[in-house]
Amino acid sequence: MLQKCTEAVSIIWQDQYTTSHPFVLPTGDETLLGVIPLEDMDVIVNPGECRLVGAHGSKWVHQVR
Repeated sequence: MLQKCTEAVSIIWQDQYTTSHPFVLPTGDETLLGVIPLEDMDVIVNPGECRLVGAHGSKWVHQVR
């Protein structure tokens, strides 16, 4: 399967952000957000509410340490 790398994109959620290099797949028509950008922003998916939430409440893990 061939992958094409694009320019870096900024991902912003509330006051947290990260930069990621997306891959464009030939058959892909959906946007998927991987676990590495989520971990970098200290965010988890709450499947019960179908939304993103802070992994440690409203504090970044860097502030907790």
